Amino acid sequence: MISALGLDLGASGIRAFSSASNKPISEVALGPTAASREQDTVMLIGTIAKELGNPKFDSVCLGMSGYASLQVDPKVVAQSLHETLQATKVTVTSDMVTGHYSHFQEQPGVVLVVGTGALAFGVSETSYQRVDGLGLGLGDFGSAAWIGHEAMRLAKRASELEANSKLLTALELELGSSSSWPRLLASQEISIFAIASLAKLVAKLASDGEAISHGIMQEAGSHVAQSAIACANKLGITEVAYGGGVLNNDASIATAACLERLHAAGLTATKMTQEPGLGALALAASAGSERLNFLAGENLATTVKF
Repeated sequence: MISALGLDLGASGIRAFSSASNKPISEVALGPTAASREQDTVMLIGTIAKELGNPKFDSVCLGMSGYASLQVDPKVVAQSLHETLQATKVTVTSDMVTGHYSHFQEQPGVVLVVGTGALAFGVSETSYQRVDGLGLGLGDFGSAAWIGHEAMRLAKRASELEANSKLLTALELELGSSSSWPRLLASQEISIFAIASLAKLVAKLASDGEAISHGIMQEAGSHVAQSAIACANKLGITEVAYGGGVLNNDASIATAACLERLHAAGLTATKMTQEPGLGALALAASAGSERLNFLAGENLATTVKF
């Protein structure tokens, strides 16, 4: 039996998974960033190898955010994994691929992951499709970052047109006076993660009946469902798996709105129970994956043997 390691690299850090547990065996947060995503990735690989005690693995799979969009050279990353973990087989791919594999393995389906960002990613027998996952500036409709930003925008707008709202008061307790928000946003002194963290507050106010928050959460659910529906329709498949912090609670307004729209479109929706890192682990432990072979041809995965 080969020794395998699955790595999940998101915007906030890296987590390691082994066959010893279905929970991360090690986690390293991303500290001060380097000049590029590639350099950050190499740095994190070195750090987590030290955290693990510099072990050796036969096979490693890294699922990383930004694989397809942040100009990362997967062969450089693969070389770093080989050097630090002594792996003779290394796969570098997108975290949307490992997230999909954690639920569907080699079967067709769409994963809808809604956390800080939002993404629908589907794979059929012969094709794949991505909808959104474009970042807050251009997309991520319905994500935690979208919810937080929309709450700031609409609460401030309501206060200027009418009077201060309950939502604005709650947001100002978290962020300070709304008079400073234009400067904070323009100078990027407030991070996307800080904006995304407001989603929990908005969800709570929505459940308490605050009108602006309720409308935001309903729209968030509708947006992410629309992404999944478009993805499924383009691929001609009907199975959707949903997960991520925004859709974690089935009783929430956003989740209920999402599921209602998915079901109305004739799709079957199932909650994701496996973390993307476990999908990376399964790919690392696999003797061979037709899915990876297909995605390699689509420039969504790179496997290097040393």
